[in-house]
Amino acid sequence: RAGATVLAPEGSVAAALWPEVSTWSDTDELAEALNRVIGGTIDPPRATVPIQPLPEPATLAVSDRASRVSVGVPVYRDVRHLDEWVESILGQTEPPHEIILLDDGSNSREVDARLDRWVGERPGLIRVMRQPNRGVCVARNTMLEAMSGDAFLLVDQDDVLDPAFISRCRQALRNDPTLWAVATWTEFVGSYEAVEAKPPFDDRVARRENPIVSTAALVDMRVRDAGIRFAPDLAFIYCEDWHVWSQIVAAGGRIGLVPAPLVKHRVHTSSGGFRRTELAMRIGKARAIEPLQG
Repeated sequence: RAGATVLAPEGSVAAALWPEVSTWSDTDELAEALNRVIGGTIDPPRATVPIQPLPEPATLAVSDRASRVSVGVPVYRDVRHLDEWVESILGQTEPPHEIILLDDGSNSREVDARLDRWVGERPGLIRVMRQPNRGVCVARNTMLEAMSGDAFLLVDQDDVLDPAFISRCRQALRNDPTLWAVATWTEFVGSYEAVEAKPPFDDRVARRENPIVSTAALVDMRVRDAGIRFAPDLAFIYCEDWHVWSQIVAAGGRIGLVPAPLVKHRVHTSSGGFRRTELAMRIGKARAIEPLQG
């Protein structure tokens, strides 16, 4: 109500609206001015146009959506990081309803022993399914059909979730009944390390890129009930998740975003990003956005 402290870019609309405020023309001038403000050596002029207080936010009705979250992970041969993944699910501040580990035809004693050990440690919560090797998309579809929750989360076997992933995504779903799914930002670890802050997935963004890394999104079970599935042939072009999100948007659903890196996605030389050729990327993108083009 007293007006806002303003440092405006020289020649900007803000500088024209408030000619009495300090201006800056490059980043060095901005940094110097900010340091003086922080150090208390100057008090920049305040905008003469008073800032009206924001109205109190409307109370959001909290539903019981995503009260039973089914979590699934397809497993194929490599189980080096499986324990870390399972522990990140068991360590959620709001625990899942069930965890399904699906062995996609590994034919490995090591894999069998690892999966059976987890079932023995958490009977009733963790269960194992097995099928002949048919690819990650068929594996995910198989788990979807078997899930008994009201929301689902499918994660790659070498990813790790922040303890607050389920709780924060669940709250976002409950706060907005128009959302069909909620994703988060991603922290990459391994061969490539960075935090990617991406925009929400919508019709406009989807035609350019897929901002949802891997399949780490909490999805309302209405998506499964609407017949949306992973396309088996896209498992080998590495755009199968993009295609699913496009189906959701094409069906009239919205995908929300929690702007925090709540997923750690491990990147290594056998990751899809390393193995995908430029031609496969072009083909995959064309297939991924087909639902948006009718």
